[in-house]
Amino acid sequence: MHVNSRSSPYIVSLKTLVLEPMMTESGKVYRIIEMDKELTYTLTPLHSIRNSCRHYGHSLENAMESSKKFLKKVHKPPIVIAFDYGSPITFFPTLSPSAPDNVWIALNAVLNIQRLKNACIIHLINGKQIKVNVSASTICRQVALGNLLEKERIRKYKELSRS
Repeated sequence: MHVNSRSSPYIVSLKTLVLEPMMTESGKVYRIIEMDKELTYTLTPLHSIRNSCRHYGHSLENAMESSKKFLKKVHKPPIVIAFDYGSPITFFPTLSPSAPDNVWIALNAVLNIQRLKNACIIHLINGKQIKVNVSASTICRQVALGNLLEKERIRKYKELSRS
C-alpha cells in the first residue's frame, strides 16, 4: 500500500468504496479502498469527507443538515457528497462521524451484508470485503436510509434540470 503525506488530502469520487481506520506497526493509518486499488493516508476519513464536500462546493455540516432534515433528524445520517453526471456520491458512517473507529462506506459499494455476532462483513462490488464492528441491522438501516436520500436527491436534480 502506498502511504500519502498529510499535504495531499484524499478527495472521494465514484470509484471510492470505503474509508476506514486501521492499525499498522507504525500506528493508526486510514485505508481507502477504491474499485481497483487501495491507498493509505495519514489524514482521517472524516478529514477526507470534509475536504471532499468542500472540493465539490459545499460543507459536511450542510450535507448532514440537509440529510437530517429530509430523513427527520436521523443520528449519523448518510450524506450526498456530490453529483457526478447526475449520479450522487453517497456515503454513510458506521458510527458517529467523529468517532475514531468510524468507517465511511459508499452506498454504491455495498453488494451484500453478512451477519456475525456483534459485527458484520460487508461484501463490496469489487470483490473485496471488510469487517465492521457494528450489527448487520445497523448497516442495513444505513443502506436503506442512503437509498431514500439518493432517490430524493435524484428527484430534486431532475426537477432542477427540467425548470
